[in-house]
Amino acid sequence: MKKYLILFLALLLVSTFSMGILAAQLPDTGRTVEDYTTILKDFTNADKVGDLIRPANNEETYPFVPLYKDNELIGYGTWASMKVYSHVHDIAVVVSSDAEIKKIKYIDVSEEHHPELAKQEYLKRFYGMKVNRNFDSDVDTISGSTISTNQLFGELKTILVIFNNFVEIK
Repeated sequence: MKKYLILFLALLLVSTFSMGILAAQLPDTGRTVEDYTTILKDFTNADKVGDLIRPANNEETYPFVPLYKDNELIGYGTWASMKVYSHVHDIAVVVSSDAEIKKIKYIDVSEEHHPELAKQEYLKRFYGMKVNRNFDSDVDTISGSTISTNQLFGELKTILVIFNNFVEIK
């Protein structure tokens, strides 16, 4: 009996550890930093992109790029990849100098996986969002896309927290 208990605990430990490693991996969309900055530039009609800002020596997630139009700063762009079930959704987000969500764009949303999330009429409800905004299920969700909308809200909130803590406004 003791052998089985030790074997069970060892298997539990190994599976928990491996699940933690898998969960920590980012979804790979195959896009490069240049791909995302081009998407952000086109999405915002910016004519110039500033130097990449990486929060706290983080080489992987939530970098920001200043976006300029006619030499005027129009916002800070970033991107995130969200995995919901087996679907990876990429978003491009622009944050204002006042640390508010200014624009959101889903990148390559397939028609079979929540195309309603990509519509601006839905995304506009998050424009002006600040870090202290709480999730409101009556306003922020779309029927049939509850998990995706929760994850979008969480990504936007994370982007704002990182922006507030790591981006120095010039």
